[in-house]
Amino acid sequence: MKRLVLVSLFFMSILHCVAQSSGGDFTKRIEFNVINCLYEKSADGDSMKLTYKYNLSSKSANEKFLFGNVNAEVEFFTEPSFSSPYGLRIIRDSLNRSHLEIRAVANYDEVEKLLGEKYSNKYLVFGLDELDKIKDFKLSDEEKEAMAAHNREMGAKREKERWELYRQEVHSVPVTDAFAQLLFERVSSAIDTFKGVSSRKIVNGMIFENVILDGDTRIFRCVVDDEVWMLKVHEPTGRTKALATICDNMFNDVKGHTFREGKYLEELKRIDERNNKG
Repeated sequence: MKRLVLVSLFFMSILHCVAQSSGGDFTKRIEFNVINCLYEKSADGDSMKLTYKYNLSSKSANEKFLFGNVNAEVEFFTEPSFSSPYGLRIIRDSLNRSHLEIRAVANYDEVEKLLGEKYSNKYLVFGLDELDKIKDFKLSDEEKEAMAAHNREMGAKREKERWELYRQEVHSVPVTDAFAQLLFERVSSAIDTFKGVSSRKIVNGMIFENVILDGDTRIFRCVVDDEVWMLKVHEPTGRTKALATICDNMFNDVKGHTFREGKYLEELKRIDERNNKG
């Protein structure tokens, strides 16, 4: 079977990527958690209920789809390059009991395959034995713009339709308040102490950077008093990676019905002793 290389355009120019030694590009934000509150009539129509509008400005479309219009006290989310987004959070029931909830897109591969065929991009196709031709291959500016415009249009159509087709997968397990508090402490500390260190090096007057083009983007979020804290890191390292790995394992154990709180209490306690960079 002949292996192929696909080259496609979405914009006429390629955006510069900035990388950090603590992983890829990162964003850290602290904002008000609630941006509005108002009284609305309750379901029975006989009383008024105070409702809150939460600040979702730091959330991606995937996060809003899976987590809805609230900010939980603790959230972890992963945006992979080529597979289903997923996440977990601490929620409370009507009796104020803590639960660890996981969410993912149940039919991600099926939907993306369907939309990829329905609204397909245009590519230049090269065999692996033809890689030397890529650097010499020429397209006119008109051809480049036509391909880029087509691919942007197809991408917009896929983006609009996927939300109508996605189905959520949701599981939860009860956890103690001690577990919820420890997870909150580790997430809030990871956000608060995260430091981005540039990987840029200058050698003989030339600038070199490590650039990460795909992989997982990890998002940590927690509510601290009246604020919502958020850290988004592309392919983190050090302590942030260790915390993300623990969250991945918790997600998989809840999904597989093998979650043991005691195991993760110990892992979360140990994580504070690890490298505090990124």
